[in-house]
Amino acid sequence: MTDTALQLPTASAAWSPVMEASACLFALVDADGRLVQANAALRRILDAPPEDPQGASFDDLFTRPPKDAPLRHWSGEYSGVRATGAQFRLRFSAAVAEDGGVLLSGWDITPLQIVQQRLEESEDKFSSAFFGSNQGIAFLDQGWEVLDVNPAFAGMLDLSTRAMVGQSLFQLVHPHDHRQLREWVQAITDEEVPAALEIRYVGAVKRTLWGLTSLSMVRCPKNEFARWILHAQDITDRKKAEWAQAESEANFRRAFESSGHGLALLSPLQQRFLRVNRTLAEILDCPQEALLGKSLAAITHYADRENERRQIQHLLAGECENFVIEKRLIGRSGKEIWVLASVALLRAQSGTPQSLVMQLQDITEKREYERMLEQAKDAAEAANRAKSAFLANMSHEIRTPLNAILGFADLLNRELDQPAQQAHLQIIREAGDNLLTLINDILDLSKIEAEGMTIHPRPTDLVALLNEVIRIFSLKAKEKGLSLELVLSPELPSRMRLDDQRLRQVLVNLAGNAVKFTAAGFVRLNAWTRALDNGRVELHLAVEDSGKGIAPEMRKNIFDAFRQQDEEDTRVYGGTGLGLTISQRLVEAMGGLLDLSSAVGAGSVFEIVLPEVEICPDEGLDVQPLASAPPTRFEGGHVLVADDVGNNRALVRAVLEHCGLRVTEAVNGLQAVDAVRRQRPDLVLMDLRMPRMDGLTALREIRKHRPDLTVAALTASVTGGGGAAPATSEFDAVFTKPLDETQLLEFLAAHFQPAAQDPAAPQGPAAAPQQQAAPDSPPGAISTQNRAAARQALATLEQSWLPRWHDLARRKSFKEIEQFALDIKRLGQESGCSALHDFGNELEFATEKFDIAALGRHLDDFPHLLERLRQLAETET
Repeated sequence: MTDTALQLPTASAAWSPVMEASACLFALVDADGRLVQANAALRRILDAPPEDPQGASFDDLFTRPPKDAPLRHWSGEYSGVRATGAQFRLRFSAAVAEDGGVLLSGWDITPLQIVQQRLEESEDKFSSAFFGSNQGIAFLDQGWEVLDVNPAFAGMLDLSTRAMVGQSLFQLVHPHDHRQLREWVQAITDEEVPAALEIRYVGAVKRTLWGLTSLSMVRCPKNEFARWILHAQDITDRKKAEWAQAESEANFRRAFESSGHGLALLSPLQQRFLRVNRTLAEILDCPQEALLGKSLAAITHYADRENERRQIQHLLAGECENFVIEKRLIGRSGKEIWVLASVALLRAQSGTPQSLVMQLQDITEKREYERMLEQAKDAAEAANRAKSAFLANMSHEIRTPLNAILGFADLLNRELDQPAQQAHLQIIREAGDNLLTLINDILDLSKIEAEGMTIHPRPTDLVALLNEVIRIFSLKAKEKGLSLELVLSPELPSRMRLDDQRLRQVLVNLAGNAVKFTAAGFVRLNAWTRALDNGRVELHLAVEDSGKGIAPEMRKNIFDAFRQQDEEDTRVYGGTGLGLTISQRLVEAMGGLLDLSSAVGAGSVFEIVLPEVEICPDEGLDVQPLASAPPTRFEGGHVLVADDVGNNRALVRAVLEHCGLRVTEAVNGLQAVDAVRRQRPDLVLMDLRMPRMDGLTALREIRKHRPDLTVAALTASVTGGGGAAPATSEFDAVFTKPLDETQLLEFLAAHFQPAAQDPAAPQGPAAAPQQQAAPDSPPGAISTQNRAAARQALATLEQSWLPRWHDLARRKSFKEIEQFALDIKRLGQESGCSALHDFGNELEFATEKFDIAALGRHLDDFPHLLERLRQLAETET
């Protein structure tokens, strides 16, 4: 230690100039650790003047580890802080002096430290970027072999980093992209600029994925090649989306161009064409290129521009999502083209209007077809009006001679007493009735088809109505040996709100067909209901028979007009073939359904279903009392008959004069008005269609002078359904032709006093039952000895025979009346009531002689016979 020890004062004196001028750092430190001397270089680091560091504690100036080490071990790195606050770091070597001090020499390592720190920080950043990046990164050598790879690249290919290191880049890239990769690498090498390329990589299990790849070359400071850095980003999903978008755009282009409708994209504000398809160009007979940039208004008919402009404004304002209008376009040749235009608005994600999408369908032919249909509709309505007028006119023209035929047949029947002649008249009457039925059926169907049939529901005794239908066909069924049954469900309400007239018409038609077409077995009328939640019922009425049934091929046509099951039916059974058609239409007019189920050889069932039928209380029922026979003669009276057809006047005159009334005739309305003024009749029967002045005009003139005079219309002009023409609404009564004599007599009875000797006049209780009957008086006078028998027979007659008589009085069938007479005689014998037996004898005798007048009188007297029996039974003590 003695050999190497330094004498600090000596060293300081000897080396002071050298240390002061040296760039190295020198410091003398005594044994107490105090700074004896510091050269200029050290003072610069400390930012201190020459005298400041001397005598300062070394430990106050520097931080050195460890502080308690001997001076000889002071070699090492020291850190400190300058007066400016900047940090520094020094490295010293120590030489020990004899006096225990030390000479420190060293250099400033602060810049090196900074560089090293920055290098470490750079390495940390690189490591973080390399290993933490979500993009694939790989280092490649000059031969394209993988030197290192980050986890993101390995995960992208679903491989391990170890498996990838050492592989060639071309082993990772899809073979189809090798050529493109080589060309790309060569371009980078030549230009020495980074670039990017979309190529396919092959991952695990040959999975192909797309990567956006960039490649850059790293060189050494001497500009020598160091390595390749490759970045790869998985863009497989983006590529698929691009392919899908490209396919969608291709599909849109194909659909846009090949659409059978005209398509166009327009700018939203100026409405100019941005794109049009071939169909739109063909519609306008204009090249596609010529339409681009043209405004929509330029090809739109001037009359349609404003409406379309308003619609587009609503669309742009967000008031609607789209709109559809019919408009006219103007083609290149100036031709008007009708189109159905559908317009929608496309908006960007920000909501800004992007483009208008317009679809145009050429409807020029459709519009022309609609115009033709409208013309055809007008023509059809005109034809229908003409048909209605024709039917009304034909009704008038047919009913006018038919009125004379039937009327005079009735008059002759009263005057002739030869059975053969009366039989011939009966044939005339039946043929006329059949013709009248045909006319009424045709008019009924005409009115239904014109939707002019009005339904009038009212409280109706349904059970009575059904029994009436059964009674109507009871005799016919009995003649054919058929069982005619009425089956009512226990819960069936007897009173409901129905149009009894129309329902009766349907049931009579269905039941009549069933009896007509059933050779053996039964005909059954069923009625039941299904309760509804609202307190109403669904009414079911079914007419069932055991007839031969209807073939399936006929069932689809059975409700057609003028159709029957086959030609044989028409020849054998007759009929118009309109009954089922009318029945179906009437049921539909009532809001119901008429259905058919049938099988050949197993009969048929026609079922009526009426929904929502209202149940009526008993007091709501409109019960009409049984009308007695009207009188046939009157005590005086003057009637004016106005008709331009002589036969009609002659017929009405004969009927009225037979009743004991005086008749004045007029051939037109003018004569009728004049006759009312001059002759002052008690009653006027006025035809509607007359020359010079029609009946309605004449009525209004008469009302001016005699407002209280009763004027009834006589008309052969009826609407469908047999109703009188609307012009008759101002008359006091209306009689349609052919004239119903019974209705006329009832009308006359309300205005004139019956004659005292009229055999049909009502007889009061004072009529003596033992009085000798006059020749024209009702047969079968009742004596007091027959009271017990009368009471016994009365119950049977009222329950079963009165409904049967009601049907006979309406139908007037000789065969049915003859059977009725025989049954009355048998009842008289069984009950011991001679009055009934005598009545049956007289009725039978009248049928054998074909004495229609006597037949009518006897039938009319039947209610009076019952009344006399009732009086006799009640007076018994």
